[in-house]
Amino acid sequence: MGVDAVLECVRATVTSQDNMSLSKPVLEDEVLVVVKQLDPIKSPGPNGFTGSFYQKFWSTIGGDILRLVQSFFHYGWMHKKLNHTHIALIPKVTNPRRMTQWRPISLCNVVYKIISKVLTNRLKKVIPHVVSLNQSAFVAERQITDNILVVHEILHSLKIARGSDIQFMAMKLDMAKAYDRVEWVFLEAMMEKLGVLLNGEPSGQIAPCRGLRQGDPLSPFLFLICDEGLTALIRRQEERGLVHGFQFRDRGFQSLTYFFADYSVLFCRATEQEARYVPEDCVGICLSCCISKGRTGLIFDSVRRNISARLHGWAEQFLSTAGKEVLIKAVAMAMPNHAMSCFKLPVRLCREIESEIARFWWKTGEDRKPIHWVGWKQLSLLKKDGGLGFRDLVCFNLAMLAKIGWRILGQPQSLLGRVLHDKYHPGVGFLEARVGRKVS
Repeated sequence: MGVDAVLECVRATVTSQDNMSLSKPVLEDEVLVVVKQLDPIKSPGPNGFTGSFYQKFWSTIGGDILRLVQSFFHYGWMHKKLNHTHIALIPKVTNPRRMTQWRPISLCNVVYKIISKVLTNRLKKVIPHVVSLNQSAFVAERQITDNILVVHEILHSLKIARGSDIQFMAMKLDMAKAYDRVEWVFLEAMMEKLGVLLNGEPSGQIAPCRGLRQGDPLSPFLFLICDEGLTALIRRQEERGLVHGFQFRDRGFQSLTYFFADYSVLFCRATEQEARYVPEDCVGICLSCCISKGRTGLIFDSVRRNISARLHGWAEQFLSTAGKEVLIKAVAMAMPNHAMSCFKLPVRLCREIESEIARFWWKTGEDRKPIHWVGWKQLSLLKKDGGLGFRDLVCFNLAMLAKIGWRILGQPQSLLGRVLHDKYHPGVGFLEARVGRKVS
């Protein structure tokens, strides 16, 4: 199966009105909004200027920057020095030993970022029409936690339905170096097939190279366009009856593929025939990526380890009591938020995290054993009640899960709402399953 076969499965979804909004002339207000969105202290590119320089001296340099941006959108040409970047290697593990354990981050010039963010802000309005509902990353009004919850509900249903006549299987495809392997030729073909035009014409000649920049605001959305090719290919196989997604009910919504940025989870019947239609080469054709077979780990344990490492680093500094309080509330207690928004963490794990935070709070010297003058229950009270306002992680975890349940009630047309509607009564059953108590 080649690239042409993939493109045959893709339908044009970008309208002429969308293309007009993408290619309309750039005005000063649009550029000024982008400049205000820049992070003022992020690492600079080769020219050494940060975002704060452009924000502070916009009244002086704004006219020149505006003309440069407008020139790019009119002529489609950029000076090569503006496109230069510094590559910084960020370790993905504690003690990296191989090049695959480093993540390359592109430090782009701020002027390039202004142009890129103008394109990004425009593309954000079009992407929801282009990207299928099973992709929840980087798309406005969608959250990656939606797909996480759906996948775990399906896995739970697979676990309790072992005695049924039709058996299903799940495959997790992790794309190794996904951004680095994106072929520009395929990306250009996908944009043209979807109907994306730039300045009234197809995106033009692209140099024969591949890869997207980590750190470029536009890169995530370009990656989603490539991801849509894989979605279209699997959808075509589903329409032909070659693969069958999981269903909670006989006439319910069919769950097949869910994307989480650079990896995906596929559900199909556990037969040799269907397994052949969701092979590794499908991902390779659409994204020129190979499947990573070595990225596994204990998610919940990593949450505790990350918090512990951060607290250990702070303990070596001379911090005031107020400084400790700010770091605990703003950083340490916010680190497990993502995991807590999807899963009910074990009570033991929450208590271990609280214990480590309390040890850091009461510690006054490098070698002295801290004395806990009051318990965590007292510390977690509001300040007006005599506490410090630290979170009770178990209660906060339940509140996060309940919040997601009520958010689903307000979005019945989302993919998550459609899947949960097949399994539960809207919202109520989901809250009971996640919070673990009866909802009146």
